[in-house]
Amino acid sequence: MMAGFAYFLFFGMALVNVASPTYTPCDSCTDRANSTQLENIELYIFTGDAENTSVLIGAATDLVVKIDASKPTVLYFHGWTESSKSTSVQTIVAAYLERADHNVLVLDYSEIAGEAWNYAYLSTEGVGYTVAIALDEMVAAGLDATTLNLVGHSLGAQVMGYIGKNVNFTIPKITGLDPAGPGFTETDSHLQASDADFVEIIHTEASYLGIDYSAGDVDFWPNGGSSQPGCSTTSELVQITCSHARSWAYFAESLSDEDAFLAIACDSYTEFEAGSCSSNTEEIMGYATPNTAAGNYMLQTNSDSPYGRGEEGTTYVE
Repeated sequence: MMAGFAYFLFFGMALVNVASPTYTPCDSCTDRANSTQLENIELYIFTGDAENTSVLIGAATDLVVKIDASKPTVLYFHGWTESSKSTSVQTIVAAYLERADHNVLVLDYSEIAGEAWNYAYLSTEGVGYTVAIALDEMVAAGLDATTLNLVGHSLGAQVMGYIGKNVNFTIPKITGLDPAGPGFTETDSHLQASDADFVEIIHTEASYLGIDYSAGDVDFWPNGGSSQPGCSTTSELVQITCSHARSWAYFAESLSDEDAFLAIACDSYTEFEAGSCSSNTEEIMGYATPNTAAGNYMLQTNSDSPYGRGEEGTTYVE
């Protein structure tokens, strides 16, 4: 009952403050500039220098000359209420820069993501369509589409689904970090396996903020996909938002320790707890997940960083 109330309060507050939309649904999109907000989307390239370069989405091709063709490119998408300056973004960017083996791009659509939930949710298609056009133009200008990976958290994960549905090439890999759930039902448009050659999804708060169904080629459910260790507090709202954020924290850790999160194939966490899946296939969760992985995987994590338990995480400990 309390959990339901917390969810209602959190999103109810957003729904009653919906702004007057300037977003044009994509069944009538004819240009990237369907609104001032879409025009104001920014694309950043992070190099580790003090000055990082950003351009408006309509000038995305200007960044192609700054991309090292010898490295794969990752494009990260922040979640609702976030921006390129948010902790989640800076943590992911820092982890990639530490590896020094990727071109690191970040999409900042904070002018839209900062709106009330219903407005931001309804705008994901427009954002995705706009970015799809920009990526097509970047590929035409020389970006290697075969090494492009998209990674996104929450609402950003759902934006990636619309990109995959609209680009004129096939995205090699999409990683969805606890894709946003409210409004994205299993029968409606949402991030799904067909949006890229390989789609990996990590579920950490499937009860309220994230989707509660399998949607990728492979779906990982650390600690059952909700109520993450270390997130238990007297506040239901803090608990669910903390668990939601664990998805990007786990992924960031996997960038520095590729073997940190080992998971085992299992249809449910109940079976995992019972030890019924102990002889099943194991796969790595996170950055190093092979594109041959398929199905649902369970694992346990630690309550504090470092979160990964390696092989120990494939066996349930009460």
